[in-house]
Amino acid sequence: MAPSGVVFTPIGLMRQRVSVVKLVPASDGMGGNAGMATTDLCDVWCSIVPVSAAEKLAAAAVNEERSHTVSMRYRDGIDATCRVNYTRGGVTRQFRITGVVNLAERNRELQLSCIEVMAEAMT
Repeated sequence: MAPSGVVFTPIGLMRQRVSVVKLVPASDGMGGNAGMATTDLCDVWCSIVPVSAAEKLAAAAVNEERSHTVSMRYRDGIDATCRVNYTRGGVTRQFRITGVVNLAERNRELQLSCIEVMAEAMT
């Protein structure tokens, strides 16, 4: 039973298959830094929901950036250095994670606050 006030996402609403990748420093082969590269963490089913206007206003009040909420079953190692990639119909959308909440600290579900990265910024 969930703690009072906590609502876990029903598994049937997790219909989007995504890849979670982690940003890691890339070496230039000579001991220097060549920017950032990605390494795959996991492929999971999740729910991707755009936030409402009211939620955007509430997030802005606490200085939080968020355009979407991604809900998934708990996975260790997912943090703000990760990205969520969602591909559908040959088009990939990328979401930058700005916050991670382990609902009720039960290691059952993660809710990720995300900002969708526009295609121009992904290259």
